[in-house]
Amino acid sequence: MRRDDRHARLSLSVTEGADVAVERRSEHEALIAALQRLSRDDRDVLGSRFVAELSEAETAEVLGIALGTVKSRTSRALGRLHHEFEMAGSAEVES
Repeated sequence: MRRDDRHARLSLSVTEGADVAVERRSEHEALIAALQRLSRDDRDVLGSRFVAELSEAETAEVLGIALGTVKSRTSRALGRLHHEFEMAGSAEVES
């Protein structure tokens, strides 16, 4: 294999890696922005469940709410987060 061929493939690989990193950073920033637009209750339940990785029962205990409330808040908060994330993505496209 010729040196020029290896160099071209390496350059392409590095460029693709940089593109992926930029896209991930953009998605990360959109997710953080979406989370910030949620209510404190939504952030608390999502943070407990998915950041702290608490079970539903542990989340109920920590937040001082019923288990059923954890389940319904989690479901609704995920729906709102999805909506906010989509809105952040479409705002980026318009910019």
